[in-house]
Amino acid sequence: MSKKQEVKTVKENNSDVEVAAIPKTYRSVSVSSSGATESTSDTLTVQGGIAKVSARNTGSNVLRVKIVQRAFLTFVVKQWDVARGSSLNTGEFSITVDQYRLRIGPIDGRLPTSGNATLTSVEAAY
Repeated sequence: MSKKQEVKTVKENNSDVEVAAIPKTYRSVSVSSSGATESTSDTLTVQGGIAKVSARNTGSNVLRVKIVQRAFLTFVVKQWDVARGSSLNTGEFSITVDQYRLRIGPIDGRLPTSGNATLTSVEAAY
């Protein structure tokens, strides 16, 4: 069988396959910040192990967006820097099932900025 015939056979076999989207539920927390201090969201429990972050920098300096986890001490799980006038949309990513908060603020207290961000937990709705 030639390569062209093999490709055609695969395409024909795949044409009968239907893909059904898995329904999803979304839960989120949002936070806004302005000035030279950080702001922290309420706690969000990520139960499905999938999350996404969106943020918008409305200030004149770089906005730092962090996902933080609190066990005994608070530590940063992931972080991004958003340039002035820019937005961040991470898409869905894997994260350990746990409780998280979203923290945003300037990268340096001497460089105030403003913005807002949302942490969303994505879960299959069975």
